[in-house]
Amino acid sequence: MQGTFFFVHGTGVREPTYTQFWTLIQERAKANGFDGVTFVGCPWGPEKGADLALIPATLPAPATRGIPGAPTATELEVALWAALLEDPLFELRVAAQAVPTSVGPAIGGVATPEKAAAGMALMVGSKPLDLTDTGVDTKEIAEAARFVSASRELGSAARAVGKSNDPALVQAVARAIVARVIAQKRTDVLAESHGTELLGLPPAVAANGARRDQLVGDIAEAMSPGTRGIVTDWLRDRLIDFAKPKLTEYLRAQRDPLTRASVSGAADILYYQRRGGEIRKFLTDAMKTAAAAAPPLVAVAHSLGGELLADVLAQDDPPRVDLLVTAGTQISLFHAVDGLETLRPPDGKPPFPRWVNFYDQNDFLSYTAKPTFKGDHIEDIELASGVPFPDAHGAYWHNDELYQEIKQRWP
Repeated sequence: MQGTFFFVHGTGVREPTYTQFWTLIQERAKANGFDGVTFVGCPWGPEKGADLALIPATLPAPATRGIPGAPTATELEVALWAALLEDPLFELRVAAQAVPTSVGPAIGGVATPEKAAAGMALMVGSKPLDLTDTGVDTKEIAEAARFVSASRELGSAARAVGKSNDPALVQAVARAIVARVIAQKRTDVLAESHGTELLGLPPAVAANGARRDQLVGDIAEAMSPGTRGIVTDWLRDRLIDFAKPKLTEYLRAQRDPLTRASVSGAADILYYQRRGGEIRKFLTDAMKTAAAAAPPLVAVAHSLGGELLADVLAQDDPPRVDLLVTAGTQISLFHAVDGLETLRPPDGKPPFPRWVNFYDQNDFLSYTAKPTFKGDHIEDIELASGVPFPDAHGAYWHNDELYQEIKQRWP
């Protein structure tokens, strides 16, 4: 392969997030065989984006509105993780509602189910686990295991189930530990944000559903060998029945993308409407330089970065681009409401080269390119992250499938 992988980030990205994000993308691309490619990042946010310092004083309570339609089993699974990330002990609380099993006091040194379950969870911190590509370390796993082990919810659940090695209970404990790790990492990031933007990326395990589920399985196996992959219905059915109203409301509230944009993202969007010329010139100059230095040029954009590229490529004397790649973008939405500067309706065929657009049903800020735009050179590809919003909005860059699809279409 040869040429330039030119990346344009989305809304609300500042340092140190930009460097972390761009480093992640380069690492994943190289791991997927992007040998000989020149990587060029375009940090328009830190250089030309909105000033976020005055935002915290302006923030009202967010509003949401739902849409009709029952959630699917897959949506419920995603929503379950959303609930777990808010309350890692959520599933254990539901398990505690099981019909109690008659369990007498410990006899002859045999531990009661609650003590056995506590010990089972606690020992996770001392077990060797493969944490590659999770973004968490053994210390964080051990802290989460101690938290779950000491919780009343675990004791109540084990007492109700009647045995600590019930596969459903073991997997619920494993999910609680992983959810606690992710939730704690989020808490730490928010504590440093000072109300403006997230200083740093969430751990990779928060954005990669397959890796998250693998870690859950590893922890379950470490606690009780033989429980990996065993499916039992008693807890899951009870969990869905108990939590469905809450999860359904969560999904309906979250489905409206216009009410979920982050405040820093909204700031950059508003700023672009007023000062877009400065940003477009910054991008144009950087792209022309990159195209001249190492052609062919593949322009890759995330979120609002796609809208920026759409305007840049639709202007007079645009930079030469051989392939346009977008992920989690809102180009078609902006075009539909005439929110772009140079690419305006009713133009149905954008002046783009071949365009590959990635979207995710769980990413409420992603949109398809067809049928808004016409042409055989435009392709929509769905990726399934398996993680809830907002992590789904950045999950594309953890997904090897995205890089392989780009690689197959590399000019």
